[in-house]
Amino acid sequence: MSNLVAYFSHPDPFNPEGDGESEPPSGYVQRDGSVLGTVQVMAEVIAKVTHASTYRIQSKRIYPSNFKILEQISKAEKQRGDRPELREPIPDLKDVENVFLGYPMWWMDAPMAVYSFLEKADLKGKELYLFAAQSDYGLAGTLKTITDMAKGAKVNQTPLSASCYLTIEQLQQEVIAWLYKVNG
Repeated sequence: MSNLVAYFSHPDPFNPEGDGESEPPSGYVQRDGSVLGTVQVMAEVIAKVTHASTYRIQSKRIYPSNFKILEQISKAEKQRGDRPELREPIPDLKDVENVFLGYPMWWMDAPMAVYSFLEKADLKGKELYLFAAQSDYGLAGTLKTITDMAKGAKVNQTPLSASCYLTIEQLQQEVIAWLYKVNG
């Protein structure tokens, strides 16, 4: 059996010239000249520690890095209940035992592409662990929503909710402490 880290992360990619941003806003970290989403950093740590494969959840729509524009788009998608089409097919989960599902909090919810993933993925018999990056308001109702949507999966009720204001080192420490907490 194996592990999979499925995650939605932003930026996609960070494009300061096209988005009118000169510096990455909260929710982004910089490493070796690259800009990464907080959730991407968390996913990388989980994959390394658990020897998991990864699947980046990406909608066909490329979202802007500009926070004000992104906020308007994510709010409208949430209000409409959108389920964006995913760029890549979901990997075969037949031999996967544990799925770690990560996402940033957008407008007090997971990005709608995460729900597209949940509606298409066969999670029956899988252990599902949630991790998210948020800016001061926690996971809102996403634990319950995802638990309800993940038919047949056993959803661990101890999600990781990390602040998007943490450094890479702080994120790594939070993720490792959480993994030991939920997996012994």
